[in-house]
Amino acid sequence: MNDNELENYIGKYSTDKLLEIISSKAKSYSERFLDFSKNELVRRNVKFEYNKEHNALVEKLSDEELKKIVEVEFLDYNLEYMEAIRSEYLKRNFLNVSGYNDDSTKENKSKYPSLNILIGMYSFFGWVSLIVAAFGAFGLMSSYDASKVYINALLLIVGLFSALVSFATAEGFKLFIDIEKNTRNK
Repeated sequence: MNDNELENYIGKYSTDKLLEIISSKAKSYSERFLDFSKNELVRRNVKFEYNKEHNALVEKLSDEELKKIVEVEFLDYNLEYMEAIRSEYLKRNFLNVSGYNDDSTKENKSKYPSLNILIGMYSFFGWVSLIVAAFGAFGLMSSYDASKVYINALLLIVGLFSALVSFATAEGFKLFIDIEKNTRNK
């Protein structure tokens, strides 16, 4: 039976039956079947205890060990163990104040200082262009001379267009930095 067939098959079980399968009858089923059953319960937002042995081990962890696993080493553990750790972490009312995961803003500023300067410059030019466009719009409303109307209309159009280009360029640089940060191998 492939994964889709198994998922559909398990999806037809009642919640009570799935809870029975993963607890009292777990030894009668394969690990794969149990994993799909647990996934179905999670999909249904049903609370259940993953593994009592994991819970007992996690309760014995010190606060520092627990924080280190949750904030740094979480990829080194299987899903069931991490669920027990997450529950214990929440029971102990911890917050992630260690700074293990909070260095993304420091990386952006120190890793690409020239791009951050360019973002600031293009944003500044965008605001200046908007001010020029505002003068052009104000001049259009207050002048009756034909030559001044053309100059003010030109100021308005060029100011709006250059503001648009400046802001778009600044956002493009921000996008490149975000893409790099999201695709970086850690």
